[in-house]
Amino acid sequence: MATRRKRISLVFTPLVSGKLFARVWYLIVSQLSRDFLLKPELLRAISDLGFEHPSEGMLSKVTISVHVLTVLLSVQQECIPQAVLGMDVLCQAKSGHGKTAVFVLATLQQLEPVNGEVSVLVLCHTRELAFQIKNEYARFAKYLPDVSVATFYGGTPVGKDAELLRDKSKCPHIVVATPGRLNALTRDKVLDAKNVKHFVLDECDKMLEQLG
Repeated sequence: MATRRKRISLVFTPLVSGKLFARVWYLIVSQLSRDFLLKPELLRAISDLGFEHPSEGMLSKVTISVHVLTVLLSVQQECIPQAVLGMDVLCQAKSGHGKTAVFVLATLQQLEPVNGEVSVLVLCHTRELAFQIKNEYARFAKYLPDVSVATFYGGTPVGKDAELLRDKSKCPHIVVATPGRLNALTRDKVLDAKNVKHFVLDECDKMLEQLG
């Protein structure tokens, strides 16, 4: 009897838009990452970001209330362990509270790259956000040379995306895409989703608004 492979769905959406202190989530991730038994390659990448041992001078320039710091910590503490264990996660928090770090670290931790297979699929509503997410994957996957990431979005020749996906030596293990382009690639049976183990909806409220 065949065993059905469980798919992991992670949904991340902000309560409100807004700007929080830049790079604060790097600090939070570095403080908590060792407790999650992350891959050495991920810990090394986090350390390279320069926020593993923040200086007092740097901290003094960032004023964070006890409430805000508690929220930042809770997002990481509550979500990363659950996601790493392969559980479905619905993470709802304000922009800048580290949702991207949660699903990037969780998926990279569990990813076992196989040539020609897309294992992680991240859906977001704009190409700008797609590039931001890809860049975060690049930062944390710095010491995971076998992991490849690609962005697919509208306004570009779909043929190039199809060519990349059909080439087993170049097919990305992680795909970050916008809804329209993803629909086109799956409709044409170019993107095979049968091997997708982790599915992320980032800012799903924005995508639902577009449906309306």
